[in-house]
Amino acid sequence: CTSADVPTTDFVNIIKNDLIPSVREDFYLMAQTRTVQDGDYTTAFRGISRCGPRGGVPIPDDIKQSGFDGKNTDVVIFVTTRPTQEGVLGWAVACVSSADNNRPIAGQLNLSPRLISYTLKEKISVARHESLHALGFSQTFLNYFYDRNTTKVTPASSVYSMETKKFTDSTGSVKTASVMKIKTPKVLDIARKYYGCPTLDGVQFEEGGGSGTAFSHWEKRIMKNELMVGSVSGELVMSSFTIAFLEDSGWYRGNFSHSEPLLWGKGMGCPMADGRCEDWSVTDRPGYYCTDDPSISTCTFDLKKKGYCSLNTYVSSMGYYEHVPGSPKAGGSDALMDYCPIVSSYAEGDC
Repeated sequence: CTSADVPTTDFVNIIKNDLIPSVREDFYLMAQTRTVQDGDYTTAFRGISRCGPRGGVPIPDDIKQSGFDGKNTDVVIFVTTRPTQEGVLGWAVACVSSADNNRPIAGQLNLSPRLISYTLKEKISVARHESLHALGFSQTFLNYFYDRNTTKVTPASSVYSMETKKFTDSTGSVKTASVMKIKTPKVLDIARKYYGCPTLDGVQFEEGGGSGTAFSHWEKRIMKNELMVGSVSGELVMSSFTIAFLEDSGWYRGNFSHSEPLLWGKGMGCPMADGRCEDWSVTDRPGYYCTDDPSISTCTFDLKKKGYCSLNTYVSSMGYYEHVPGSPKAGGSDALMDYCPIVSSYAEGDC
């Protein structure tokens, strides 16, 4: 550890006074769920000694014995600030699920002390994002979605599917990638309308990244600035996609009037929703797929900032992620964008 891994008093106060209240208010407005009776929490907590991985959080004896003084609640999140590996700003897991419908009712949220150097808006985005993992936005819970009509577990085949995507690269070799698609009713309905792709059969989850990223986030290529993509990138929004995911879990009722506009890829059809970025129709869409010289300034997709085409040359051929015809080693800078070359913003400068 270094000094940057030690939480400061200022950061602890930010967590208490800004991040926790903000997350609580956001989720109160965007989704509702059945309140857990206090007595049920004492029963659940008596069965475990700690909540969370890597030592977790010790469950206080008074909670096991007397709960929360008779107060009912929707979910209990134990918040910590402990060192994380390089590049990880936070993580969260559920540790207790409801006995009757498998809904996560308790979890641990850990925020890296290194988050202190980020803006307040970015801190809030990380706290919101990680908290959603504790609420069930995770590959772990896809097999436990609850069908309110049958009061049984939703069959996994109705929640997601796995598909092998194929691509023939410049050498004539067939390259593949295994992708997961969420196919629940509300998510699929919103996606078909949002992208303008009535034949869409599922919404991709991220296949890239490590074990904590792959298959537990929206595919960044198709939802660049959604709150639940796998990495922080500009201003993140909690869109109707994530609220639909919560509702389709069977554990929550979504309030779609409080969703935030996504914008990325809207109305760009099936090539955006389920295709490759070199096939996007971008004639009148600045900021998307590009092959321009990075020294040329242009606008980002939302027309807010000046940017450049993030086109790099790599040592090896890109294989499945080859997107520039005739340039097998060319690709974008973001692995979670499937190395699609798009316009990235400069640190400063409005469009």
